[in-house]
Amino acid sequence: MNKELLDIQPRELKFTFERKKRSSCSIQLINNSNQYVAFKVKTTSPKNYCVQPNIGIVRPTSTCNFTVTMQAQREAPPDMQCKDKFLIQSTIVPFGTTEEDIKPSMVPTAVEELKPSKDVDSKPAKSVEELKPSKVVDSKPAKSVEELKLAKEIEELKLAKEIEEQKLAKATEELNSKLKEWKVKLSEADTSIAKLKAEGNTIIQEREALRQELAVLRRKNGVRRVNVGFPLLFVCMVGLIGVVLGYILKR
Repeated sequence: MNKELLDIQPRELKFTFERKKRSSCSIQLINNSNQYVAFKVKTTSPKNYCVQPNIGIVRPTSTCNFTVTMQAQREAPPDMQCKDKFLIQSTIVPFGTTEEDIKPSMVPTAVEELKPSKDVDSKPAKSVEELKPSKVVDSKPAKSVEELKLAKEIEELKLAKEIEEQKLAKATEELNSKLKEWKVKLSEADTSIAKLKAEGNTIIQEREALRQELAVLRRKNGVRRVNVGFPLLFVCMVGLIGVVLGYILKR
């Protein structure tokens, strides 16, 4: 790694050893340049160490911390010396690059060695030794950030398009279902209207038939009244004539 880009503090790592307990050490990366710098941390013993974060971005003239945690060990290493090694790789990336844009293959082969610690804590310590760059260099070419951003945008657009198509298909299906329901209701309404019209016509016809029957009954009642009244007048006339004749005969 170009030492003008990043500085490492501290350059010596020390872990306090305690059986069946984890121990951590914080590392600070200092960016003394005016460039965005991406970094990646590697170790020869990934099962024994956890690096968080192991990939990141250091902005211009700023710092970034990562933590190396040694997993719980059952026994201390011989002579309290450790053969595990660490490597920090870094590269300059375009302005505005974020951690989400960084891929492992983007960080090139520039490296910085972490030297072993010479100091010992009051408790037994586990030190970190140098790592030779030639054994951990990535051979794959790194893609440009612009290409990665473009690919990410394309994937986001495809995903958004798929989501919109799914929403449109769902809305179309719901609309078709509602249209079917409306058609059924309209058909039922047409049937009900036809029945009501038929019933209305039937009622009109029945009313007309009743009116005609009433007219016939009224005519029949009038004839009966005339027939019944004529004999009564005749009887009265006969009676009157009889009275007159009787009076004349008595004289």
